[in-house]
Amino acid sequence: MKRLSECITTWLIKYGAVEQVDRELYEYAAYSFILSISPVVMIIIIGSLMGIPVESILIIIPFMFIRKFSGGFHLKHAWVCMIFSNSILFICVYMAAHIKYSSLTDIIMICAAVSLMIFSPIDSENHLLDLSEKKKYKITATIMVIAFVIVYCLFLFTNHKIYAVCIAESVVLTACLQVPCVLGRIKLAVKQARR
Repeated sequence: MKRLSECITTWLIKYGAVEQVDRELYEYAAYSFILSISPVVMIIIIGSLMGIPVESILIIIPFMFIRKFSGGFHLKHAWVCMIFSNSILFICVYMAAHIKYSSLTDIIMICAAVSLMIFSPIDSENHLLDLSEKKKYKITATIMVIAFVIVYCLFLFTNHKIYAVCIAESVVLTACLQVPCVLGRIKLAVKQARR
């Protein structure tokens, strides 16, 4: 990805779209863009190969929107993150094709949604939030979770249960990625309480 962002920036400089002095800034911007769009591209490819492109999009969209404001576990290296993310996305798309809706889906969805509303946002080591940002992120994450719960209910109401399962998978995945951070906080609090 770093190499690709360097190539994009070199191309932009070559054709006069950006100045050489801004190279580092545009390399970072290109890298960030590639990093953020790659899960969408990968899940669409995986979903298309499995014959369920719509379902794959319904998995990634809520995940990307909620995750941006809810935070959670992050891997330290981009290449490890890419391998892990693509593996998780493949599993999610595979599950979407094989999971059948049941009342258990509702229970798991509600638990994940409530968990996200309680624990969001979780700081990233790369971007620590100040108090006002935490408040804004919490409100935004809560609104997004509620919006996707409503979408989930609408899919159920219109008897599009496979689409509802995809939304549920996405919300549950986002909540699961908060679990290691929440457990870490609890462990730290217990350790501090014992002192």
